[in-house]
Amino acid sequence: MGLLPVIDEVETQGEVRSYFEQEFPRLVLQAGYSMLDIQSPSFTGMPKGSFVNNTEESMMRHLEAIDLVQATIESITKCPETEKNILMFAYVYKMRDRNIQIRLGYQHSRYNLLKNQALLAFADAFQKYHDFHVYED
Repeated sequence: MGLLPVIDEVETQGEVRSYFEQEFPRLVLQAGYSMLDIQSPSFTGMPKGSFVNNTEESMMRHLEAIDLVQATIESITKCPETEKNILMFAYVYKMRDRNIQIRLGYQHSRYNLLKNQALLAFADAFQKYHDFHVYED
């Protein structure tokens, strides 16, 4: 037995995929960004504009969304280069898988393997913010 608990890779990949497809786009909007804002190489994570509704709860959600968007981009950039590129192209630039395969020069099966590895790498990199890992019993 190793030092780390065994994860269910398929379930963990599903959790990360769900985050990127469902939650992350909402967080981007709640943070006051657009997907174009976070695609910029000069993305700093600084909020744009001012708070429209300044109730404490609304401000806290807004600030939390900013933190999570920044943490997501930071965690992606900490992944190995190939995995980072796949995550950026797929979930930040919203490119289709086929276009990413062509751009990176991978066949379908190799690309799918690398994309699954990228999802696992992100789960590891993002763990201090949220644990997407699903652990085996």
